[in-house]
Amino acid sequence: MTKLTLLLILTPSMIFASDLTITSAAQKSSGLKMKSSGVPTFDFVPDKPIPKLKVGSERSVSFQTVNLAQLPLPTQKFSGVVKAPSLADVILPKPTQAEIFKPAQIIFSAAQIAKVPDIKVLQVVAEPEFKNPDPQLKDIRVFSSNEFKMIEAQIFLEFHKNYEMSFAIFSELLKDKDLKQEAQYFYGDAARNLKLPKEFRNAMLDVSKNASDAGLKKQASSELSKNIEILDYADIKDIEPLVLQNEVDVSKNDAYNFFRAKYYLEQGNLGQVEDAIALIDQKSKYYADSLLIQALFQYRQGQVDRAEKIFEQILTVIDKSSPVRSVAGITLARIYFQKNKFKEAFNAYLEVDKSHAFWMQAMVEQAWTQILNKDFEGAAGNMFPLHTDFFKNAYNAESYVVRTVAYLNLCQFGDAASSLQNLGRKYAPIYGRMDNYLKARKEASEFYDTVRAWLQNPNLKDVDGVPRSVIVEWAKHPSYVNIQRNMNSYEDEISSFNQVTLNLIQREKDLLKLIDETDKKISETRKKQNDPKANKDLLKQEEEKLVVQLSALKYESANTNRARNQVKTIRDGAFVRLDKEKLVLRKAASETLKKRFTKMTTDLKELLDQNEVLQYEIYSGAGEHIRFQTASGEVTQEKGEKLQVEKAKAMKWSFKGEIWEDEIGHFRSSLKSACPPEEKN
Repeated sequence: MTKLTLLLILTPSMIFASDLTITSAAQKSSGLKMKSSGVPTFDFVPDKPIPKLKVGSERSVSFQTVNLAQLPLPTQKFSGVVKAPSLADVILPKPTQAEIFKPAQIIFSAAQIAKVPDIKVLQVVAEPEFKNPDPQLKDIRVFSSNEFKMIEAQIFLEFHKNYEMSFAIFSELLKDKDLKQEAQYFYGDAARNLKLPKEFRNAMLDVSKNASDAGLKKQASSELSKNIEILDYADIKDIEPLVLQNEVDVSKNDAYNFFRAKYYLEQGNLGQVEDAIALIDQKSKYYADSLLIQALFQYRQGQVDRAEKIFEQILTVIDKSSPVRSVAGITLARIYFQKNKFKEAFNAYLEVDKSHAFWMQAMVEQAWTQILNKDFEGAAGNMFPLHTDFFKNAYNAESYVVRTVAYLNLCQFGDAASSLQNLGRKYAPIYGRMDNYLKARKEASEFYDTVRAWLQNPNLKDVDGVPRSVIVEWAKHPSYVNIQRNMNSYEDEISSFNQVTLNLIQREKDLLKLIDETDKKISETRKKQNDPKANKDLLKQEEEKLVVQLSALKYESANTNRARNQVKTIRDGAFVRLDKEKLVLRKAASETLKKRFTKMTTDLKELLDQNEVLQYEIYSGAGEHIRFQTASGEVTQEKGEKLQVEKAKAMKWSFKGEIWEDEIGHFRSSLKSACPPEEKN
């Protein structure tokens, strides 16, 4: 039995409590277990009777009243009352003086307020009228298969950078009349990324001319102007009208303006040259070339002094490693030569770099300036390096004439005769071979075939009877080099086309290998599922993933195969077109080479013809000199020192040894003038 005590408050004067008595319930069934919650339970056993459950009687509750007044009360002690302080003891703070506020300031005067502008009353806005909605069902436009191809190709082009696949797919869409123009634009873009500049040019030119969308035409023309560096300057002929027609801004495009200047200079359109050069910035990489074109432009206009200043500026501001500097140097030297400024011309010729194609010609012209400036020792000395073994395979016939003339003016007749003899000995046979070659060939293409055969094997000593030295001089002229450079770009494009096909073939092989590997993984995964210990759900998921991957690889493989076949078709058509364009260039190159070879043959004949004249001058001068020596017995200079022709010094430059690069252009002959005083020039 449990006993509880309850406290009840009835009134302030009467307090009582009750004793609460709880009687436990009757005993429950035996043989049962009790949970902690008081619920009986039992263990079920088969073939054993279930025990009966005895609930028992409920618990009873009773109470009796108790008078709390009789219970002892607790005692409590209280502390004393705290006395509050009197007013006399409180110290009040001293009163502070109230702050004196200034009168309010007038921020705005009446005059200022009068200046405030009036705001007009806004017009009443009419209430908008709403139309009753009239929803109508419209058919959803479903993309065609070619439109899906267009999206696929753009994904390959812009996101995956897979230019081979996009190039092939866009080429397929060129047959779709509705998508042709847009496809051709992206086809050109893919071609540019695949290093196919001719395909890029042709595609963008077609879009710029024929597209119905003005925006697309302008965009194509803009792409042509932006990528002018991968094209030839002759393409300006077709691009410039489209740039003007479609209003493309090229004022900041230095490359395009330089190509314009170069093209119009060749065409003789000097006004366009000036306009193009004015747009090239001084910080541009084309600035040096633009200065050169500007100088040539001034020279062609007859403004020789202006051209001279620009060439001088080039030599001042342009780095020595730039080939522009060499061209400017030899051109400026020729201007000085025309003005009889021989000393300035001599120094300008030295600006031509020794690795430049014009260097040997500059050396010969430099020696002529020395002769005209009466520096005969310098002229003879500077021809010396060109006659050493290092230059024995070079074509430099004129240098022997310069050296002979220098010796003649020094009255060194033995050296002059020997130099002239070397000219005939070396170049008379060469002229004979050149003349025979020229007479045996009527077609210009035969001249090109000779140069091409040597270019394919530069180690050949001669081709078709023409010596190697002649071919090198023949083929290095800018008139041919520029055409050949353009032809080389066609060969590069053919190589790029072949590379596209090779890339697709390699990709197809890689995909077939991945397909085989994925197929094997699927088989292995399925075998693992037969193992009772394996996690079949996980293996099933892996199998499904591999099946999806295999399907994607097969799809990509089929697309790659289709792209390879498509590129083959494009390549075959492109090769036909490229061959036609190459034939035009080849014809121009052939004509150029024929004219160049004819001129070289004629010039060499004239040099050899002068041999007889120079021999006459040598013998005549030598005879006079001998007669003078016979009459006077000796030749004296103004200082009285003897000057004789010493046989030991004849042909002093028979030399085998080293020549230092920085010495070239600064040699001087040790042979002094043996001329009588009155014969000195």
